[in-house]
Amino acid sequence: MKPKHTIIFLRETITECFIRDASTLLTVLAMIGIGVYVESDAMQWLGAVFAFIAIMSKSKSVALHYNLEEAAQKIKEMMEESK
Repeated sequence: MKPKHTIIFLRETITECFIRDASTLLTVLAMIGIGVYVESDAMQWLGAVFAFIAIMSKSKSVALHYNLEEAAQKIKEMMEESK
């Protein structure tokens, strides 16, 4: 059995979160828009599939978000468990 990995974000600003989500949206819109422009059904469908995958990955996030105190406590607990 694989060991479980834990991802802890210590700091992520609202701006970074917005930029990440906006870049995903722009990628989807660009793929579909270019597909419409060149009349390529395949590219439009690829954009739709990418959008579906992006939405599903955002809804099932494996990352845990903690403030600094919670993150320090969680790391301490993980260190004790690994001994």
